[in-house]
Amino acid sequence: MRPSTTFKPPGVYPSQGESARDELNPGECDIVGFVGVAQKGPLNEPVRLASWDDFGEVFGYDSDFYLSASVEAFFRNGGRSCVVVRVAHLPGEGERLGLEHAAAAERIITDDWNKPTLRVLARTAGRWGNNIWVSATHSVGASALLTQDLEVGSGEARVSSTRGFEVGQLVRVSDRDSEDYVIITEIAERTIRWGAQTPVNRNHKAASPTRLEVLGFDVQVALRERKEVFRNLQLHPASRRYAPRVVDAESRLIRLENLESSSPPPHNFPRPVPADKLAAGRDGTEHLTVEDFVGHDRGPADRSGLWALRARDDIGVLAC
Repeated sequence: MRPSTTFKPPGVYPSQGESARDELNPGECDIVGFVGVAQKGPLNEPVRLASWDDFGEVFGYDSDFYLSASVEAFFRNGGRSCVVVRVAHLPGEGERLGLEHAAAAERIITDDWNKPTLRVLARTAGRWGNNIWVSATHSVGASALLTQDLEVGSGEARVSSTRGFEVGQLVRVSDRDSEDYVIITEIAERTIRWGAQTPVNRNHKAASPTRLEVLGFDVQVALRERKEVFRNLQLHPASRRYAPRVVDAESRLIRLENLESSSPPPHNFPRPVPADKLAAGRDGTEHLTVEDFVGHDRGPADRSGLWALRARDDIGVLAC
């Protein structure tokens, strides 16, 4: 209460003080949350969408369940933004993945010594991935000439140019009679260095001549009219073109797992394989339960179903 500016007899008098309450600033509350079954897309992850085209790109279209039609109707009737959570039947805590659970289509590619070296998986779980075609080929990149003789056990080479050479790349050192393979660890002025993990086991003469060439591999992907090509990939994590990292960042269709073949370079590279489809993708819809829709909350990093929306305070209406 503010003190009075005039003197009055003792008593209780009304006073117009400043309100201590802040103004209410209503937030965005016209966003609809949808939880349901979709053809593809991330599972148990809230995805905000601004159009029907966005939904088709992320989740596809599935006429067997209501989610696609519901979201389409939402946007056709003036809806501006929604959040979608895709659900499917997944293994419970401690349960092993079975044929009744959703799974991503995949293909194992072997190396030159017939050992598994790459696992190619559809970007997300579902039968949609069984229509993805994948092939692999070898490639040769930058090259340079050796300008100073190279002895057995050497850890660096003087070359005519380092243009196009990068850390993490596999390099073939070859002359008329022999060849070695090294993985670059450092590049200086017209000098390429490598570690003890890929030693030089032969002498190489600059006058032979001896050539250094970058070796890599390409992966081609196709799904109907969409095609993706990833060139000059490598299997060493230090490389800017490390295959799993590049594909994960750029592909809309697949992801890669390095199975870390025990074959020595270059034999650990995926062997050239013709285009073939991924297989064993499953929707996980035949054994759906109420629990799959309700989901669980084991903390911010492990929420599913309806609980995946717990942290979203911008949703005004929920449909499931």
